[in-house]
Amino acid sequence: MGGAGGSLMDAVIAIQELALVCPKSADIAQAGNFGAIRTFAEYCQRGAEVALSLPDLLAGRALISLGMSEPEAGSAVTELTTSAKPEGEGYRLNGTKIFRHP
Repeated sequence: MGGAGGSLMDAVIAIQELALVCPKSADIAQAGNFGAIRTFAEYCQRGAEVALSLPDLLAGRALISLGMSEPEAGSAVTELTTSAKPEGEGYRLNGTKIFRHP
């Protein structure tokens, strides 16, 4: 977020302007810029984790990404099989992610 010196409001205005001429392009821009943060804020089970991480994410001081593509599911989020289970003080990830380039 912020791009070449822009603010969060600049990003919102740019997406709004895109939506006036092409809602699909605006959706793609929104998902590319805010999708992983929105997913984190919506599904994170630990309030303290959100409180600690979200301010830095929104201010551009931290990065977040979302990995979906799997060998047997593509990017169909309803078919994903990768899991993250608590183990000790962290999590054990189990699964395979891919990125297919045509």
